[in-house]
Amino acid sequence: MKFKSLKTLSILGVASLTLISCGSKPKSISCDGYQMFGASYKFTADQEKIVIEETYEGKTSTSTKLFADNPAITVEGSKIIINDKSFEDLLGKAPYELSLKECAQGLTPAIQYFLD
Repeated sequence: MKFKSLKTLSILGVASLTLISCGSKPKSISCDGYQMFGASYKFTADQEKIVIEETYEGKTSTSTKLFADNPAITVEGSKIIINDKSFEDLLGKAPYELSLKECAQGLTPAIQYFLD
């Protein structure tokens, strides 16, 4: 009887540790349904890249932007920080932040930064 309850506690402990280690730091996020100028956008972002899918007039195109190529983009915890002042006239004051914890509400400046 004691060994059976010990086994159950061990399984629960391992499951808890697995959930804590896997769920403590979000690694990616995927959002879709954004509309701008007649096009719809869907994106997937992680700590290394952002992949944007654009659908316009029934045609879909996909682009991938790697952060390593751009020193103005850093990842801090669960946020992608864009500190590029060259787009301030179009997007507003930098820095722009994109969270990996939840989908952005609308096309934020951080998402617009990656759109061509």
